[in-house]
Amino acid sequence: MENKKRYPPFSCQMRIDKALSEAVHLPLNSCSRYIIISDCHRGEGGANDNFLRNQHLYMAALNYYIAHGFTYFELGDGEELWENRHLSRIEESHQDVYCRFETLQKQCRIYRIYGNHNMEMKGMLGEAMILDNCEGGRDICMIRQIFLTQSAGNYPVFWCGISGNR
Repeated sequence: MENKKRYPPFSCQMRIDKALSEAVHLPLNSCSRYIIISDCHRGEGGANDNFLRNQHLYMAALNYYIAHGFTYFELGDGEELWENRHLSRIEESHQDVYCRFETLQKQCRIYRIYGNHNMEMKGMLGEAMILDNCEGGRDICMIRQIFLTQSAGNYPVFWCGISGNR
């Protein structure tokens, strides 16, 4: 009989285990080219759209990373759905961004995780990603705005940081 760990229902560890069991795994080595971005908070293009202030910088960076073969990771809160209820209006306001996302999607170079500001996208976006270190170092796990490295023992050993919330 297999000795399985038991956690209280809805415990943090149980949620982390579930997220990791369903995570996308990608290789991490000296040739990897990943860009990791979070908390863009793209809105509907009006005065409350916090993304607009940095849209030109974001697009310049995104175009650079696409042109140079990077894979794009968005770690939650790409869309601001607390203040905006219609994803279609956000996509319409930021067509240039979603057009680039389509380009990346066709090349299998985009991975997105939902966050607390776009939780409505839970069924469309993942909850975790794992970069499997192919060169003997630590793996990197990204779970809904939490970054952690992971040892071969498959448990969190070092919290690298927590992405900011508003």
